[in-house]
Amino acid sequence: MPLNNVIGRPAIGGDFFNRESEQTRIWRRPANDSVLLLAPRRVGKTSLLHRLEATADHHDVRAVYVSVADRNREVDFIVKLYEAIAKLDGKAARAALRRVGRSLPRLRKLEIAKLISAEFTSDNADDWQHLADALLRVLRETEHRWIFMVDELPLFVLALLERNRERTRRFLNWFRDVRIDREIGLSVRWLLAGSTGLDTVVARERLGDTINDLAVESLGPFTQQNADLLLAELAKAHGMELCPQVREHILRRIDWLIPYHLQLLFAALRDEDIQAPSIHDADRAYQGLLHPARKAYFDYWVQRLHEELGRVDAGHALAVLAAVARDDDGSSRTVLTQLLHSRGLEDAERHRFLLDALETDGYLVSGERYVFSSPLLRDYWRARVLT
Repeated sequence: MPLNNVIGRPAIGGDFFNRESEQTRIWRRPANDSVLLLAPRRVGKTSLLHRLEATADHHDVRAVYVSVADRNREVDFIVKLYEAIAKLDGKAARAALRRVGRSLPRLRKLEIAKLISAEFTSDNADDWQHLADALLRVLRETEHRWIFMVDELPLFVLALLERNRERTRRFLNWFRDVRIDREIGLSVRWLLAGSTGLDTVVARERLGDTINDLAVESLGPFTQQNADLLLAELAKAHGMELCPQVREHILRRIDWLIPYHLQLLFAALRDEDIQAPSIHDADRAYQGLLHPARKAYFDYWVQRLHEELGRVDAGHALAVLAAVARDDDGSSRTVLTQLLHSRGLEDAERHRFLLDALETDGYLVSGERYVFSSPLLRDYWRARVLT
C-alpha cells in the first residue's frame, strides 16, 4: 500500500512508518509497570499510540486510546474512559454504570448510548472517584488485561491547575494510588503521554511525587537509516525520483530527523512539481517552509511555552531561545545563566528547571553549548520570532 505524505494528522494504518524498536521496548513495560511516554511535539507520539492500540491483540491486551486535551474537570476525564470502554466493551461499561448508579444519590443523570453523560445535583469533589472506582472494579472482574493509553494528559493537568491546585493534587494522588494498587494492576495498566512533558508540568508545581511510580520511555527522532528509508518510500509512492545524494542533503538540512519535519519538506518538494528534484530544489523547498504563509507549522512551539511554563517563565524561556538562536554556535550555560540573572531570576534551581524543560521538550540540546535540536526550528525562530 503506498505511503501517503501525512503532515496534518496522525499516521495510522499503512501510513505509519517503522518505530519497530520503540514498539518492542514499550510493550515490555506493561507486564510490570505503567508508562510515561515523553516525546516532544510532532515526533510521532500520537501515531505511535494508535499503532500500539492497533497491535494490542498480539500482546493479549485490550487497548483503549483516549485524548483528554479538551477536558478540564475530573469527572470529564473519567467520562472519557467510560466512552472509550463502551466502544470496545459496552457490556463492561454498562455494568459499571449500573453499579455506580446504585451508590451515588447525588447522581441526577447517567446515560450511555454512543456517548456517556454524567450530571450531579451538586459539585461534590469525590463523586468522580466513585465513577472511576466502579469502572475499575468491573474491569478487574473481566477476563481481559487492559491498557489505557491516555494522550495529552499534561494539557488536562494544566487545565485542572487553572481551576484549583489542591484539587489537582487530589486527582494526581488518586491517579497514582490507582496505578500502584496491586489488585487493579493485575488487570489495568496505563500509558500516559502528551506533547507537553508531564514531568515538566509536575516539576513546576512541585508535584513530582505524584508520578514517581511510572516507568519512563522516550520517543525521539528517526535514525539516519530509517529517515532515509522514509524519504525513499515517499518518493516511490508519489512518483518522484529522489536520488541518494539529494536524500542525504535533505537529512543534513533537517538534522533532527522527526517524521513531521521529513514529511513537511517532502510536501514542499512535491509543491515544486519536479519529478527529479536537485539539491538546489531541496534548498528552495526548505526556505519555503520559513515563509509567513507556513508559520502555522511552527507557531505552536511558541504557544506551548506559555501553556506549559506560565507567563513569567515563558518570558524567560523565550529570552534563552532568542540568545541561542542568534549565534550559529549556540550559547554556553554560563552566558544563559547570566542572561537569566539579568532578568531578575537568580534562583539556580529555577535556572536548571528552565534549561532542562527546554531540553526535554525538544527545543534545545546541550553539550559544550546549548543549540537548537532542530536547525529548521532555529531558522524559523530567526525568521519569525526574533524579527
